[in-house]
Amino acid sequence: MSDQALLNAENRKKQLQNRRLSLNAEILQLDREIGEIDTFIKTWHLFADAVSTPTKDVEAETKTEQSSTHKNQNRKNSTKEEVAAAAREAIRRAQRPMTRQELYDTLVGDGLIIEGKEPLAVLTTMLWRMKDEIRKLPEGRYDIAGGDESASLHDDFPDLLG
Repeated sequence: MSDQALLNAENRKKQLQNRRLSLNAEILQLDREIGEIDTFIKTWHLFADAVSTPTKDVEAETKTEQSSTHKNQNRKNSTKEEVAAAAREAIRRAQRPMTRQELYDTLVGDGLIIEGKEPLAVLTTMLWRMKDEIRKLPEGRYDIAGGDESASLHDDFPDLLG
């Protein structure tokens, strides 16, 4: 393969990766909007039912719903693929490897859903399952996995291992 063909292939790969990140971000936005609409519809039904059946104790029903489940049943965790793509983007924006807590705060702040009894453990598992996308460094921070992309991005990051 000629040098130009290799450069073309590498450029196309980067274009496709960037497009995938963009599409994932768009999907996350759509999921957020759908969630907001679901919440509105549920709230509308709650109030519409309360008006049509005035004997119904709406407050008691709401408390029962909240205590019956820790999570909102309409909300599902973001997929590991979405989390990995968003983590890659967060690390790119930070221009350095990030701790698990930093990643969690950033990803949730960006609208991803990472819930469970131990949300940080859920995030760790998702990232572990996406080793080709995100790698855990020996000092515990997370970085973009693979070749020259992560190495060139973080050349100025001090070597904490000596």
